[in-house]
Amino acid sequence: TLIGSEGANVDCVDLNGADNLTLKYINFDAATAKMCYDGKGNAKQLANIISGSTSKCNKGAYNLVIEGCTFTGTFANGGAAIAFTDQNRITGQSRNITIKNCTFEAINSYYHIYGHYFGGGEMNILNNIFETETRGKNIYLGRYQSSVPVEVNDNTFMTATSLENAIYLQDHGNYGVSINASNNTFAN
Repeated sequence: TLIGSEGANVDCVDLNGADNLTLKYINFDAATAKMCYDGKGNAKQLANIISGSTSKCNKGAYNLVIEGCTFTGTFANGGAAIAFTDQNRITGQSRNITIKNCTFEAINSYYHIYGHYFGGGEMNILNNIFETETRGKNIYLGRYQSSVPVEVNDNTFMTATSLENAIYLQDHGNYGVSINASNNTFAN
């Protein structure tokens, strides 16, 4: 478990194939985000929490909890608070992820939560506040790989008017991806 110190701003946490990790109460600054890479070492997305760096990590993060974190600042050229870019990670993509009680305030974001070629097990997005507008949707889960419904519950979307405007979910193949959503609040 990594717990943020009061008043501290963190540039980036590279998950680098971590298992059973909890990130709590950390304030991240978009201005100092780092590039997230896929399993072949291709640059994909600037972000504050990334699934892999140029080290060509062979595995995504398993059993990850991101709790009570705040994402502030301004991306110079777009980015995402959290990015899972796991294409070509030969021993598996990030899976069993819970993001809860976080506040997404970063400006000039493409997305707040970004995932491309990842999944397996659970993805829980619970009781978060999505304050700022993004260039795309608040949550982008492209080429997602799990038959377990993505849980999107008790969140506040301050700039999206509906679930369809807040989340993009794309099946990687025939997983039958779906969303189980309840008690979310949207902009008027």
